[in-house]
Amino acid sequence: MERTAEDNQPKGLSRAYLLVLVGFSAAAFLARWIGLTIPVAGTGVANIDPREIFVTLGSAFTGPVGGIVIGFFGGIASFPSQTVVVHMVSGLFLGFLYKPVYNRWPMPKLLLGWAVLIAAYYYIFIIPTFLATVLLTYPGGLSDIFGADLGFLQAYIILVQAASLEALATLIITAIVLLALPKYYRRPLW
Repeated sequence: MERTAEDNQPKGLSRAYLLVLVGFSAAAFLARWIGLTIPVAGTGVANIDPREIFVTLGSAFTGPVGGIVIGFFGGIASFPSQTVVVHMVSGLFLGFLYKPVYNRWPMPKLLLGWAVLIAAYYYIFIIPTFLATVLLTYPGGLSDIFGADLGFLQAYIILVQAASLEALATLIITAIVLLALPKYYRRPLW
């Protein structure tokens, strides 16, 4: 295998890349398949989906192709089935965007860039992609999901409010992981 001059990492698929890809894919799948949720104390109704932790970190480390694969496995155990497409698209974009952020900003500035990526993951990729797939695949459109005749913007606002606590929790947990990892292990593997 050839080595790059930048950080002496192998080009192409490495054992570490495959291990991270399989590990994060399995973790995302299992977290959703067994119905693992983290209840938020004091809310009575809010739960955090830990699969997003694995999809975001795994996509960041494995790049766009890994993001698609991890997103696929993160969404396949879900209902409605649109979540497969949603997580694949979101993993793809997060996989593309993490490497420039990582290369540009060292720690602790990397955490600020990571916060922007997590916000984009939820509010630019996950929610709009979900709404678009619902509009394309459900005959009744958004009313099939929400039970009311809502426009795209109204549904977007409802989902943003519902996802904000989960986005914050995902940001905190993944930022702690990035902070705890040595530089070598938080680098993109692609």
